[in-house]
Amino acid sequence: MLSANAVSFKSIITISMVGILFLLTPIKTISAEPHSSLTFYSEIYPPGTFYQDGQLTGVSVEALRLIWQSLGVPPAEINIVPWARGYSIVQQQKNTALFTMSRIPSREHLFKWAGPIFIDKYVIVAHKNISEEKLTPDNLFNNYFALIRDDVTSLLLKEEGVRNLVESKDMEHAERLFSARRIDLLVISVNGLAQIYETSPAKRDKYKIVKELAVIGDYIAFNKQTDDKIIHQYQQAIVRLQPMFKALHAKYQLNQK
Repeated sequence: MLSANAVSFKSIITISMVGILFLLTPIKTISAEPHSSLTFYSEIYPPGTFYQDGQLTGVSVEALRLIWQSLGVPPAEINIVPWARGYSIVQQQKNTALFTMSRIPSREHLFKWAGPIFIDKYVIVAHKNISEEKLTPDNLFNNYFALIRDDVTSLLLKEEGVRNLVESKDMEHAERLFSARRIDLLVISVNGLAQIYETSPAKRDKYKIVKELAVIGDYIAFNKQTDDKIIHQYQQAIVRLQPMFKALHAKYQLNQK
């Protein structure tokens, strides 16, 4: 997923062994039992979560593993599912969490939150040779949009009154529809778009960003029945691990502006 010449984690930031031990020492002795009952869900959406050499990785996955280590709790299983399925499960089932999720007002009451893990910008992308007439303020939202079902981009566009949404199970499928020119526009995060360019460099000359939708923090979203003590412990760990999170942002070349 990341190119061989990507700047390594070690070269981005040097943290002394003493500092690492401090950051990863559990905040306090806590019972692992409530934490071990949690089930985590995520989707494939680089650079947050993806497979590399058969292993699940990404900035969100590495951040979550650092949190578990800091809390002194055993790693939980991470279930990879389509976003819409995970989104539904975590609203309905106790002891579940979905990561990472953009935290917006319309979702606030649906989950409990810990984060942010990183910040992301969501944009509308077009082919460079698209008719400019389609991109005028009067016409832009009359096009068809490729995006992920129940993704934050879907919610944002629906709030704008947009109805021409072609919702896919994941970004790979959505981008495939757009690339084949079956859909006019693609809605994606800038970091997700950077990963597409990393994998397919020729697309840099074919795609262009035509509108910014929002800049939003991405969090771990927990089922509302999750014990508040667990939420507090995760939030404490996230705050304490900020130096290491910043190093992860650099490792995965995340745009945090």
